[in-house]
Amino acid sequence: MPDGSPAVGARLRAPGAPGYVIAFLVLQIGRYWVLATLGRRWTTRVIVLPGAPLIDSGPYRLMRHPNYVIVAGELVLVPLALGLPIYAVTFLALYAGAAYLRIQVEIRLSPGLRRSAAGSRGRRVRSSRRRRHGPVPQK
Repeated sequence: MPDGSPAVGARLRAPGAPGYVIAFLVLQIGRYWVLATLGRRWTTRVIVLPGAPLIDSGPYRLMRHPNYVIVAGELVLVPLALGLPIYAVTFLALYAGAAYLRIQVEIRLSPGLRRSAAGSRGRRVRSSRRRRHGPVPQK
């Protein structure tokens, strides 16, 4: 290239490139785990059915919003694989803001998430029920 930087194809043939591919495949396995756990409840919209229990199995046992973590990982990983770290940081910052706003909507719409979020701010919430993670999106 005229500016002296290697072409994108050459970057992907670099010694670290297999690591990016493996990490991306791990993220996709995580995505399919989320989709398999949610089943027909998965959607891109925030929809809460009154009385429907929160999902607390699969990756939702480990964290509240696993799909958001996976998307954030992709938004960092792909630019880094292409040798574009500024884009990775920029995309992550923009996505973090958007995900934060979306999570606030989910918390506002779901009473179960409100109880769970209150307990995660340092207040102890004593309940006979197990703490549940993740939204219950519905189609």
